[in-house]
Amino acid sequence: MADAVFLWGDSRERPDPGSFVQRSDDWWRQYSSQLGVGQAAISELSSKSREIVSLMPDPANWVGPRPFRGLVVGAVQSGKTSSMIGVSAVALDQGYRLIVVLAGGKDDLRQQTARRFNTQLLLQRDEIPEVAGAYTLPMGVKERPLGGVALPYSVDIHSWALGYVRMRQALRDGKPCVFVIKKHEASLAEMRRLLGRAYEDFGPDKLPTLVLDDECDEASVESERMPIPEAIANLWRFEGKPAVVYLGYTATAAANLLQAPENELYPEHMVSLLRYPDAIDSALSYRERDPERWYSGGECFYESFGASPGPLENFLIEASVTSGDLSNAVENNESLKDALRAFIVGGACRLALQSDAKFGDVKRLPAPHSMLVQTSASMEEHDRWRQGIVKMFGGAPDSDRISLEGVEKDLAQDEKAWERWYREFFASRERLYTERPPLCAQAHATWAMVRELIPDVVRSTRLKAINSDPVIGQDLDYSPRLMRDGSVGLPQDVYVIAIGGARLSRGITLEGLCISYFTRWTPNPTEDTELQISRWFGYRGRHLGFCRLFTTLDIYENLLEMNENDKDLRLQLFELMKQRKTPRQAGLILMSNPRSLPTAKLGAGTLFDLAFSPFQSVFRDVETGPLSGGNQDSALRFIEKVMARAPEAVENDVGRRRGYISRDWNALEVAEELEALEYWRHNPGLEGNPAGQFHRRPNEGRPKSSAFRHQFDPYQVAAYLRQWQAQADAGNGPAPPKFNVGFAYGEESNGTAPFKYPLLNREITGADKLIGQWTGRSALWRGDALFDNPDRRLLRDRSALRELGLSGLLLLYVVHKEAKGRGGRGKKRDVHTVTLGISIPAGGPAFRRVTVKPS
Repeated sequence: MADAVFLWGDSRERPDPGSFVQRSDDWWRQYSSQLGVGQAAISELSSKSREIVSLMPDPANWVGPRPFRGLVVGAVQSGKTSSMIGVSAVALDQGYRLIVVLAGGKDDLRQQTARRFNTQLLLQRDEIPEVAGAYTLPMGVKERPLGGVALPYSVDIHSWALGYVRMRQALRDGKPCVFVIKKHEASLAEMRRLLGRAYEDFGPDKLPTLVLDDECDEASVESERMPIPEAIANLWRFEGKPAVVYLGYTATAAANLLQAPENELYPEHMVSLLRYPDAIDSALSYRERDPERWYSGGECFYESFGASPGPLENFLIEASVTSGDLSNAVENNESLKDALRAFIVGGACRLALQSDAKFGDVKRLPAPHSMLVQTSASMEEHDRWRQGIVKMFGGAPDSDRISLEGVEKDLAQDEKAWERWYREFFASRERLYTERPPLCAQAHATWAMVRELIPDVVRSTRLKAINSDPVIGQDLDYSPRLMRDGSVGLPQDVYVIAIGGARLSRGITLEGLCISYFTRWTPNPTEDTELQISRWFGYRGRHLGFCRLFTTLDIYENLLEMNENDKDLRLQLFELMKQRKTPRQAGLILMSNPRSLPTAKLGAGTLFDLAFSPFQSVFRDVETGPLSGGNQDSALRFIEKVMARAPEAVENDVGRRRGYISRDWNALEVAEELEALEYWRHNPGLEGNPAGQFHRRPNEGRPKSSAFRHQFDPYQVAAYLRQWQAQADAGNGPAPPKFNVGFAYGEESNGTAPFKYPLLNREITGADKLIGQWTGRSALWRGDALFDNPDRRLLRDRSALRELGLSGLLLLYVVHKEAKGRGGRGKKRDVHTVTLGISIPAGGPAFRRVTVKPS
């Protein structure tokens, strides 16, 4: 904990987590003994839980504000609930008496969270109401050995008749109360009533209270006067000011940090960042030796295996969904049919690898296997898609099963389409075995073995519409039923296709999720909403090779950019923590892409950071129209300049030429090259641009238009470099770094004229988007982001971002006019297509702009 980093805004002296002394570890040991995770995860959870509690006021000697308000930021599906329970355990050991968990605004999320708190923290056995005689814990387990009281997991606070009777008895006995409630006006009002009675009976100073707000960016953030933030704040608005800590948990912190600091739920006093397991210790991750325990988040899905979707590079992404697929009747949607085949074959493969698995036998039950279909928020649409999936294989529309007869018919008619998924899944498993060697050997199954199990998968798969419709809406429950007689009953769900909207968009976990079919998108999405929808993130473990995300190219491009933004924001947050900044300062810097709102919950006049340091990106918006010939000429001039400045040949580890690099260009020269490329649909004016005096002037011969996202606009990056230089010239800070400038070879050697070297084979989409980023690292190549072979000691973690002291990098890419990319889908063009990649080191100034919320 000596290296602990956090934002600190409280007037108290900044605490030292390393000096934290526990009064007990009874609750922690009770909780940690229930966790079936590795030692690295236990160690990280333990140290982080203790760190967070060490930042909270001491319940035995409360010094500080009432309420003390903080924020904990973790990645989507990365273990925030485990952290909430861990913090609760340590808080109880320190002497906190009341814990209130605000578990989202939907019943299924509240029940999922409440069940985990009750079974893992308190060891409370609850009856499962849908199944007579079934319970959440075996009858042989000693119930509540440390005492305490909690709601039954299936009951919200406003429906619990025994509320204050049980609460008062526990408090009289010196035992804690842990209530997991829904973030709803009725629930919050009842919780306030019970707290008020407790504070009156026992005294507000005698009941230190911890309020944990799960998904605190949703409903808790006040944009205009909203009832939920008011109702949450009412939990501690009593005479005598009770001793309360309010701790929000979120994966998307923009809404919380960019709200007005005057709001009562603003994290004024503390912000902490959770890490997830990965290959190394870094700002965002902790080291876990076993790759099957690594977190599968945005870096896994969009970076680790390459940026180009498809089996030859990033096998996790199937960007094959077309507008034609979505305009057809569901039963005629070819990409959906392909996804269903992938789900069924994947289930059969996983079943074949579990040689002793058997449906119907709870002792040998297969691991859960799920598919997510997320296409619309409309409940009517959910039913239409459910019926269409059933009809696709000839089943009756009112069925919740896929027709086995229809599947067998399709399998007989087009076995190659089914076997293709077998080959792809085992190829991706082999790749994972090579790139992420597991700690134990993996099994294998033949196509004949897998094909034989397809009927078992189809018979055992249920289709469910997961929404709030009282007629068609259902829920998910993968947990076994523990019966009164000591036997174990089958869970409700094992193999399932879940079709839904809002209820599958936040917080809820789909066990064994492998196939996701995701086409739900809005014209102007906000990034926190879209990140939360990413249910395919999480801990995929040994079934990562069977995971696929089916979506459109446009949506994939947006998800890719949002992931880059999210990672950048987390790294910025970490840097602020190292600099010992306050939450208010984080609110100014957290947003780095003003033209794409991070959240819908922004007020007018919000202040944003406009820095591009440290920064790196290949600009993916390209010109293929009337200005592409001029860009080709600009590229030839660029190459002439490089070759005139003492160029160095760049080779890989076996002597293959990768391009040329020249050194010591200044920032203004680099800005000129960024501004040299032109785009028919991007000719931005200067009105409202805070860097207008440094920005490229629009071409007056064409209409003004702004088509590129701010963070990926070469003109805006050039303006940043010019402004940085101007500030240095005025004596207001250090000068920008020197840059190494070069051009990269590709693999296409024929038809490259007027260029005299091999050009790139990259996919250019119909929307003029380059698919892919820097060429990645391999056994023989350090990766294009390190083209100039910088001092690796000055690189930031695994991101290849450059620290202060390194030169920057500007790299020219030329994509062959006939290149189709590895997936074979790129469009042909009349001339070769030009773009640039840039890496700017840390150390640059933070320029700001004001963005007004659209009316």
